[in-house]
Amino acid sequence: MEIGSASYNTDLLELLQQADNLVLTEAETGLIADGISYEVTGAHSKFHRVIWIREGDSTIFFGADDAPSFRK
Repeated sequence: MEIGSASYNTDLLELLQQADNLVLTEAETGLIADGISYEVTGAHSKFHRVIWIREGDSTIFFGADDAPSFRK
């Protein structure tokens, strides 16, 4: 975390770090839970990642601010 950077709300990040259900990941790809996967893309920032949520025949893609979200 870059302390003092305008890109980060340190108060919010510190609060999130205390959450019991927070999942921290270091792998570039993986599963957070059944049907929820992620991949580090390094798009416009080193640790940018995208997320897929799958249930049955439906998929929701979250690309943050690099790609629009869509539902299949």
